[in-house]
Amino acid sequence: VLKHASILGDEFSENMLEAVIPEKLRSSLAESLDSLVEHGFILCIEEFPQGIFGFQNQLIRQTVYELTPPRDAAHTHLAAAHFIEKEYSKNLRPFYPSLEHHYQHSHGQRALAFKYKVKAADQAISRGAFTDGLRFAHSASKLALTKEELRVLLMVISRALRDINAVPYTHL
Repeated sequence: VLKHASILGDEFSENMLEAVIPEKLRSSLAESLDSLVEHGFILCIEEFPQGIFGFQNQLIRQTVYELTPPRDAAHTHLAAAHFIEKEYSKNLRPFYPSLEHHYQHSHGQRALAFKYKVKAADQAISRGAFTDGLRFAHSASKLALTKEELRVLLMVISRALRDINAVPYTHL
């Protein structure tokens, strides 16, 4: 359970964790989470309306993540992305960064990783988070294979440059 939680991120919902763990672990998930809280690996951040948990510290999460076989991690990343797309299908916008991350770390999901990296870049730029937007765009550029993908990415980067230049400078 802890291995799968480490792949989901610093914080995770009980619902998402249940969706990505093997079937045989689902019946004992609540007890496993209680035990992990009791032993100080994770903490319960919010109980209602759904359980939200987080790692006690980054060292625990990172260590468990690094001990996870890459094939298992890729499978869990893909299951997490599918859960997000299904659970939040009516409004995926807040989840673009999570989706790009999970698809990036899944095997054979380059096109979806690219799609969500570009969406995350565009979203960050539109809210004025230019550094984040350009970081997502740079990451997407490494995945772009077609002229159409490069054209879309260039439009997002052009928008960022236009918006950055539109920000007024103040002089001291």
